[in-house]
Amino acid sequence: MSRRKTLVVVASIAILAAAVAFALAQEEDKFAWVPAGGCTLTLEVVKNCTNCDDIVTIVTSQKTRDEWKAYFEGKETSKKNESEDQKGIGALQGLTEQKINTLLDYLTLNMPVVKDQLPADPAKIDCTVLPMDGKQELLQFCLSCHPISVPAYEDRDLEGWLALLEDRTHITALDANKVTEKQRQELAHYLTYNMPIPEDQIPQEFRGRPPGY
Repeated sequence: MSRRKTLVVVASIAILAAAVAFALAQEEDKFAWVPAGGCTLTLEVVKNCTNCDDIVTIVTSQKTRDEWKAYFEGKETSKKNESEDQKGIGALQGLTEQKINTLLDYLTLNMPVVKDQLPADPAKIDCTVLPMDGKQELLQFCLSCHPISVPAYEDRDLEGWLALLEDRTHITALDANKVTEKQRQELAHYLTYNMPIPEDQIPQEFRGRPPGY
């Protein structure tokens, strides 16, 4: 292949990659109203934490849920919140109970990651390189079969969500997307804490269950 053709191919790949990134960003903005997943919350908490370990140390560490909770409660955040219900939770200040549970379950289920699989530059560690969180899975896997309004109105406990994800229809769909057991667990935990979404928080265009659900 000539140098000119090589440059054209490289340029075409770069343009395509930029277009895909733009499309994904637009899709994420479209669903900005959907509660944040554990990866996003982890990066947010670590960014605002004034005395936490670096992000590489955190995501390559393995802890129980109680240990993760104690770890962040023993740290400090630049986002101070002096309300009564926020006292004693350290770096988790500013997060609702729903978000705290989402964060803790994500870390417990998905950490540690292998250090060699992370970018050499810690600044490039984001939710494209860390394990997918529940919101990412919801948008990528669930919406390939039905609209967001289906799970948005569902009110189930963890056992209920796991049972739903393990029925024949969902197993077939998830297996087709090569969803792992760990990813199923992550999705179920996320849905437990974040669904249903109050209707007044759902944009008008996404409201209402579709026929058949």
